[in-house]
Amino acid sequence: MASLKDIISNHLTIFILLVFAGTVCGAASVDIDGSGVVDFNDLAIMQYYWLDAGPVADIWGADGNSDGVVDGLDFSVLGGSWLDDTSETIGALVAEAQEFSGQQLLATHAGAASYTSYPKMTEPETDPDNHYAVWQLKASSDWTSGFIPGCLWQMYELTGDPNYKDAAELWLVGLEGEKTTNATHNIGFIMMSSYGNGYRLTGDANYKSILLTAAQTYSLRWSPIIDSLHSRGSMGSSTHLVSIDNMMSIEHLFWASKNGGDPNFYDMAVSHAYKTAENHVRADGSTNHRLYYDLTDPCGETFQVGSTFGPGYSADSSWSRGQGWAVYGFTMCYRETGDPNFLDTAKLVSDYFVDNLPADFVPYYDFNDPNIPNVIRDTSAASVAAAGLLELSTFVSDPNLQQKYFQAAKNILTSLSTRDSNGGYLAKDAVGDPLSPSIMMRGYKGVNSSPDKLYERGTSWGDYYFIEALVRYKNMVGG
Repeated sequence: MASLKDIISNHLTIFILLVFAGTVCGAASVDIDGSGVVDFNDLAIMQYYWLDAGPVADIWGADGNSDGVVDGLDFSVLGGSWLDDTSETIGALVAEAQEFSGQQLLATHAGAASYTSYPKMTEPETDPDNHYAVWQLKASSDWTSGFIPGCLWQMYELTGDPNYKDAAELWLVGLEGEKTTNATHNIGFIMMSSYGNGYRLTGDANYKSILLTAAQTYSLRWSPIIDSLHSRGSMGSSTHLVSIDNMMSIEHLFWASKNGGDPNFYDMAVSHAYKTAENHVRADGSTNHRLYYDLTDPCGETFQVGSTFGPGYSADSSWSRGQGWAVYGFTMCYRETGDPNFLDTAKLVSDYFVDNLPADFVPYYDFNDPNIPNVIRDTSAASVAAAGLLELSTFVSDPNLQQKYFQAAKNILTSLSTRDSNGGYLAKDAVGDPLSPSIMMRGYKGVNSSPDKLYERGTSWGDYYFIEALVRYKNMVGG
């Protein structure tokens, strides 16, 4: 069966003409899944019935009724309704998602036994058939510990409601010790999401001091041989691991260099990003997850691609969240430096991400798993990329690329904001009841580093970047 992208690219002129026809002629209901809105789920359903006899998605015929086959005429009617209603639909969905996000976060806050155990992912062990029932809690040293306070800070930014600010402040106390003890690349995730947002929104001098100390701690990961920062665990004597994840953490060094920290932090971040662009980013725009550099090479040029599965399908595949880190990270580097090389890299990795999305714009956990479409999605990868694409759309000068990146982010947000009971991803059912303590469902976590043992979860990091994307979208369109 042809993919939706093939259909549209091969029949674009016909499609546009038929959209016009569909707006003029009568038709059966275009809300195929009965969700109350014409959205990506309806489009996805129709795709699977393309040129098949299928009454589920056969909505148009010569007399405005079904004609027994799903063809271009059916797409035209759906497209006509979609073009009429999409702005209103996305606005309503985003507003609903924002309200639901606040409810979920306040419920998590109210149900916490303490503010020193941090929600990471929803825990599947309590019920093999329900991966979304309760939060798995982690210590402050876990890379995800800053995301719940970060979510609360961002809800404070969205709403101005001091209840979110008060809640965020309570979660910060247990994180302060990480400013000196967490000497890994994770410290950027922990501190910038929590104290970073807190300082940005309040100007609290104590938050700034903590962030600067944490940046100094992070800088201990620097290797002058490799010109990059070491990832995960202790610094090795013979190998230097660099993960694509570090592209997020170096924002901490950029920030510190501009806010009273060591000016060398800026150079470290730039050098690290250049090294990542050179060796992690492939010619087609996909990315390696882990590289192991040989510290015995005095030039720092010898490395091998990670040989373990890690979170992706294989060492040489394209893990979708890693690709999202690259979209966001290289866009951020351009913002911080104005270096056109980083903008070019951001466009390259973003084009790969956008051009390889499925029909509903939420990626599978890995772009290269040969079992697609019979594998799981990753809403957290979608959220990270959406936040990055929104920012990237403001930096590119080509109007076509501006539209491409903005529309892709908008499509992702629309899909993520659709309720799970209607085939979407928001963790609420048809009557509005939560299905999980998380905001979104169907985030990804592998088991035992093996691609044949995969399952989905609600994730604190997916929720965090989802809210960040909502903030950026609303700032761009107003309201």
